[in-house]
Amino acid sequence: MASEYGQWNNRAVYRTMGMDANSLKPRGVNMMNPAMDEIEMLKPERLAYWCKRIGIPDEMVAVLEPIRKTILSDDALSAAMQEAHHRLVHKREWGKDWTAPESDPVAIEKLGENAWAMDFLAYLSALPFAEAWYRDKGIPQELFDATMADIGLWVHNDHEKHGTWRFSQFGWIKLHLSCQLFRLGRLQFRLLDYASDMTFFRKKGHDCYVGLALPENQLRTDGYADGADGRTDPACWHPEYEEHAGGWSGNPVSPYGRASQEKVLLPREEWDIVLKKGDTLIDIHIPQGGKLDMDECRKSFSLAEAFFSRFFPESPTRAFFCDTWLFAPQLQTLLGGKGNIVKFQREFYLTPEAGDRTQAWERIFGNHVTSLDDAPRQSAIQQAFHAWLTQGNEFFGLPGVRFHPAADWGSQPYMGAWDRDGTSDMSAGDP
Repeated sequence: MASEYGQWNNRAVYRTMGMDANSLKPRGVNMMNPAMDEIEMLKPERLAYWCKRIGIPDEMVAVLEPIRKTILSDDALSAAMQEAHHRLVHKREWGKDWTAPESDPVAIEKLGENAWAMDFLAYLSALPFAEAWYRDKGIPQELFDATMADIGLWVHNDHEKHGTWRFSQFGWIKLHLSCQLFRLGRLQFRLLDYASDMTFFRKKGHDCYVGLALPENQLRTDGYADGADGRTDPACWHPEYEEHAGGWSGNPVSPYGRASQEKVLLPREEWDIVLKKGDTLIDIHIPQGGKLDMDECRKSFSLAEAFFSRFFPESPTRAFFCDTWLFAPQLQTLLGGKGNIVKFQREFYLTPEAGDRTQAWERIFGNHVTSLDDAPRQSAIQQAFHAWLTQGNEFFGLPGVRFHPAADWGSQPYMGAWDRDGTSDMSAGDP
């Protein structure tokens, strides 16, 4: 990414907050730390304003309010809060994984089990800076509000899951607050480097694509990734991949995510590489709530194409990418090949991964269900999923890529072409 990506314009933020940047003097123990005045979440009216704006309920505000007061009344906590704010907002040290941050030892000592609340306030303190960054980029305010509203949704999710008003999804909301994730219509998007062990090719002059699996893949004899749904294969194998003067040879993967043990040759004069590991993609996230309406998705993809081209021209992208339980290939059989979930899946070219059923279980049955005996069977998908698992069938999500533009959304160019051509006996057993 270019160095501009995600950097704050502090003077713009100060203007937003009605302050003169030249008059602010840090009050912390470290002169490199920002002034406490900069941390809006330590002001009761601003904390209430931001929480209301992004959908954090009053019950959570009531939990955060006494923590806010305690931080202001304690010099050690105030210094720790300044340091956390400075680390996140100015140094942009958000962490590289999905785990929650390690709470400051001072916060643990003085706040005990509520140390998470200071972390949450520190994260929320990035909101005015993020808004100023959107403004400086020229990104409309309604996109900022739509994106940040997801934080309120995850606060509700944590309450539903744990029964208490607390927060744990720091690894997720850092993408919103560091201006990496954007809600554009029905879907959310961010830039991402392609990390799957695949190389994709397009036939010159044709909308024909094929993916070759790299040797890093460990595959079952049925072509799926070894370990998918927790099932391993003692006869697992690794694909071969070779580039040579005449082109590329290797083990192809069907759009259903299954690799063939029969190698193919792709002549250089007929094929071009269109996606390889490390290339920049537009990653898709599907926020909960609302139907997965195909027309609304098409509009989102159209918005995303224009958005990233306009606001991130320094990061040209190769394809769209999504890794989700909705890409479980078993869904096509489970749902009878019908419905928006199946239609959405069929717009992508799936690839092997040792996925599992965890996210599907939570989304379909709920967070508190631990056994099939207790699983609800009210909706059609609950009934179908329950019956599928009761029969001992496996279920696992996969990643998938999409090359065709939003204008061609709905054409099912990968699975549709595979089904029509019957190119390989690898299609036997595909949904």
